[in-house]
Amino acid sequence: MYSKILDLTRGVSPSTKVFPGSPQPSFIAWSTFAAHGYDSEVVHMSTHTGTHMDAPSHFAPGAPAIDRIAPARL
Repeated sequence: MYSKILDLTRGVSPSTKVFPGSPQPSFIAWSTFAAHGYDSEVVHMSTHTGTHMDAPSHFAPGAPAIDRIAPARL
């Protein structure tokens, strides 16, 4: 079947490359250990941030969504 997996994962930060015109990722502190007993953030970013793959449906109405593309095609 598949013999090798290539991990393309990259970290996301305010300086991550984005598609021209898309907003840079931003992170907003949402809770803190001191106030809430846990730490969390809100992340705001475009779907065109960092490593990603556009589905055919992104360019043509009725075309396949990303979950309809067989990994073997990649």
